[in-house]
Amino acid sequence: MIIRQNRQRPRQARQAFTLMEILVVVAIIVVLAGIGGFYLMPQLDKSKDQAAKAQARIIEQAATAYKIDHEEYPTDLEQLTQPNEQGTTYMAADKILDPWGKKYTIEFPGSVNGANKPDIYTMSPTSGQKLGNWGK
Repeated sequence: MIIRQNRQRPRQARQAFTLMEILVVVAIIVVLAGIGGFYLMPQLDKSKDQAAKAQARIIEQAATAYKIDHEEYPTDLEQLTQPNEQGTTYMAADKILDPWGKKYTIEFPGSVNGANKPDIYTMSPTSGQKLGNWGK
């Protein structure tokens, strides 16, 4: 009696992923990116607010240097970008713009800082509040 073994061809190694596997991986990546974006976007707004406050303090220092040279604070921040007697500027033109691309406002005497120093501020489009060179 002859017993024949059923010889099957050895299984070939898989050459690629199936379409379903690729779709599942893409769906997982999309969900993770959505969750991450949901939690990170408010942090981006907060960091822009903090950057606006810090830039207002830097502009205040340039305005103080302007006052030392001209005996009065500038009425417009464009004056800080004009060359002085030495041929240098108090501030670069792009530095008088807030993180949202709008120009800062200067008021002297200010309503917050009074007669001591000018109020330099901008409005936050996300929170709707004034961000300036006062407080912490």
